[in-house]
Amino acid sequence: MDTSPPPNTPAPAEPKPSSVDRTNLWIIGCFGVGLIGSILVVVALFFSAVSKMPSQTVPMPESTPQAQTPLGVPVPPGRFVAATGQTIYLDLDTQAGHNSSWRKDDVRPYSALYARLNVMRLGSYAMSPPGFWIGVKGESGDQFRNAVGMRISPSGRGLALQIARVGAGTFAQTYGFSARPVPNQQIGITIDWSTPHWVAFTLSDGEVQRVQIPWSVSGAGLYASTGEVIADPLQLGTMAANGARSGRSSR
Repeated sequence: MDTSPPPNTPAPAEPKPSSVDRTNLWIIGCFGVGLIGSILVVVALFFSAVSKMPSQTVPMPESTPQAQTPLGVPVPPGRFVAATGQTIYLDLDTQAGHNSSWRKDDVRPYSALYARLNVMRLGSYAMSPPGFWIGVKGESGDQFRNAVGMRISPSGRGLALQIARVGAGTFAQTYGFSARPVPNQQIGITIDWSTPHWVAFTLSDGEVQRVQIPWSVSGAGLYASTGEVIADPLQLGTMAANGARSGRSSR
């Protein structure tokens, strides 16, 4: 028996979606749009938070500056006579925020000191800026109530050289040298206390500062903070009696 539909019979119409089906489609669509919107909001919040995070700059590593031409002629003056066994070589390499030193508690057998200094590195520390000091004191040991010496500190791209006198534990007077050396430049300094109550500082370029002091010289020292200074060499000795002083005086 033939069960095929008669010819020219129209195909049955597709069933129309019911109200329940339309509700389900609307819920699915809302869910999809809400999910995409949530993802976009999360992404926007992430990039906003990243943009507001504080940036951190990594400091450049410290490096040794290029060697410079020495300041003047960094050798002891002709009147200086080094004492036997009193020549030393120092490298005070001090980390940020720390201090290091060399001292000679009794320099009464001597009347002069010569040092060829080289500031190799300037560190960085807000609470303790780099600085160096070489000079003589009116007492031995760690006491620093009466002293006079050359202070080396950063100044722009160079180094400032100042004679600083300490009285009763506070800075009493300062005198500035006109020379402005730079790091890794040899600086010759001669300290002469052969005249009672006077100390003369002579740079290797010939500039002189003389300071009057109300006490007698007892000790000497070299100090460093937040940086590196080399003394190559540092010598104790005497100044020959003959020979004229040169340069200017400071009081």
